[in-house]
Amino acid sequence: MRLAIGALWHQTNTFSPVPTTAGDFNVCGSDADAPTTRGPAILREIVADLAAAAREFPATLVPSLVTGAVSSGTVPSDMFELLIDKLSETLARVDGPLDGVILCLSGGLVVADDDDGDAAVVERARRALGSGVKVGVVVGPYANLTQRLVDAADIVIGLGHGGEDARKRLARMLATFAARKLPPSRLVKLPLLVPPAVVDSPAFAELLDHARAARAAPGVIEAFVTSGFPFADVSHAGASILAYADNQDQATRVADAVADATWTARAGLTADTVNVEIAVHSAMAAATESALLLDSGDDPSTGGPGDGTALLWALLDLGADRAFLGVLHDPSAVAQAMAAGPRCRVRLSLGAHHDRRHGYPVEIDATVVRLVDGPTVQHDRAGHGRDDRPGRMALIRASGRHGGEVEILIGERRLESVEPSLLARLGVDLSDYRLVAIKGNASDIRALGRMGSPAFQVATPGVTVPIFEFFDFRKLPRPVFPLDPI
Repeated sequence: MRLAIGALWHQTNTFSPVPTTAGDFNVCGSDADAPTTRGPAILREIVADLAAAAREFPATLVPSLVTGAVSSGTVPSDMFELLIDKLSETLARVDGPLDGVILCLSGGLVVADDDDGDAAVVERARRALGSGVKVGVVVGPYANLTQRLVDAADIVIGLGHGGEDARKRLARMLATFAARKLPPSRLVKLPLLVPPAVVDSPAFAELLDHARAARAAPGVIEAFVTSGFPFADVSHAGASILAYADNQDQATRVADAVADATWTARAGLTADTVNVEIAVHSAMAAATESALLLDSGDDPSTGGPGDGTALLWALLDLGADRAFLGVLHDPSAVAQAMAAGPRCRVRLSLGAHHDRRHGYPVEIDATVVRLVDGPTVQHDRAGHGRDDRPGRMALIRASGRHGGEVEILIGERRLESVEPSLLARLGVDLSDYRLVAIKGNASDIRALGRMGSPAFQVATPGVTVPIFEFFDFRKLPRPVFPLDPI
């Protein structure tokens, strides 16, 4: 079986002040047999798992355009047209016959003139390929699914949560492609907004177990639950359940059962956030050697600008000592640190260059501790190397009130997470710090090896804070939980 693989990945945060540009989309590698080395972490992992499943099935994957960008604001229409034209052209130019195409999509692409950008990608790909070519879609863990997307594809599966056996499910997808008749489906949309960090919680793990048990039943082809992406003001935001089975009745029963379990569990699918000052004081008072603070309002992986200053201010003002914060996105501050050089003092106005929602610039006198100038190879959570060109970075040290010292990692690029290999390149050992503040989400606890540390999800102001009352939803249908008492 011969299948093309393509991707146009963007998890759009419609509230984000970060504009999406054509330069944000990294071409993630053209060799379908090798792990992709650039682009968003979830996309890299999905492509690697798909390549492994194809080898085991076996199937031949033919690369087309595989591109993705870290979460940011709404994608301009003209940029989307350029990207989709390029994807369509590469699919149309594939040499030899194809049995189908697999498209890797976030499930959350929002274009200026089309809130359901992923469905538009599938529809355009079908036109480029012509009739008779099957189209499968793999979406990420935060997909805001629509019936339009399900109808446009022959089969959709969702990956990315809680250690699911992705390769086995992808191999089953390939087997479905090989079958003559594609299975009927059932999509259930719930009026439920789920914070992205909740997907790593025990409550969501139970829902994944429900879906896993449903997939094990005879006649069930696929069943999964996606949390949805709440930081998008679209009519289809929210949790979804999708099932495929040998017959329509069975697909309906499976999807409805998982949906019932999800709705019953809704009270446990909310984020447990802590006020900034309380979080810092609690971390300082923790009996263990170190504590982790997650800057939930400014998570670059879900659309935050990466330059919010609420936690930086709190660490300096409240007397935190032996503290680390990173990565704070500030190209001008990096340039100043580079010009000054190691061990030199420099006066900086740090952060909050996008808007006031993420705070105000913090004026500090700092010492340049260490600099990184040039590309470096990082390793993602699956252990895959990636040449991500994180750009120039500087580790600086500042003194706050009461004599406490805070080390701040600043970067000229907005990074979706802090990779351990990058910290090693900078000579940073997180075990040396009493407080570790990360611009990220709950998944970073595992990635940074902080499973035994007290962790606080800090309710910092910003476009990714999991307190939905702070967002001006205009398209989202109401009522919806937890905004409304249903």
